Amino acid sequence: MSTARVLGIVGFVLSFIGVLDVVGLVLCIVALVKSRRAGERNGFAIAGIAVASLTILMTALFLAALIPPIAHLAEECNRLGYGTHVVGNTTYTCTPISFSSTTDG
Repeated sequence: MSTARVLGIVGFVLSFIGVLDVVGLVLCIVALVKSRRAGERNGFAIAGIAVASLTILMTALFLAALIPPIAHLAEECNRLGYGTHVVGNTTYTCTPISFSSTTDG
C-alpha cells in the first residue's frame, strides 16, 4: 500500500473527528497530490476532502450563529453588572463566572 493511500485513509478517518478535521483535510490534500503525481487514484483522499470541508463549514456556520448572541449577552452583563436584572421582558442573570438570560412571553 502506498504512502499516499495510507495518508488518504488516515485523513479520511480524521475528517470525522471534529477537532481533527482540519488535520484530516491537510492530510487528504497531501495524499491526493502524491497520488496524482504517482498516477494513482485515491478515493479516500477525495472523500476525506469532501467530508472535512463539510464538517469545517458546518462548524463555522454553528459558531457564526452562536457567537453573536453570547457576545451580546456578555456586553449586557458588563453594562448591567452582577446580579439579576429585568430589562423589558428579558431577565439577565450575571455572575463573575457565568451569565444567562430568559425571555418572558
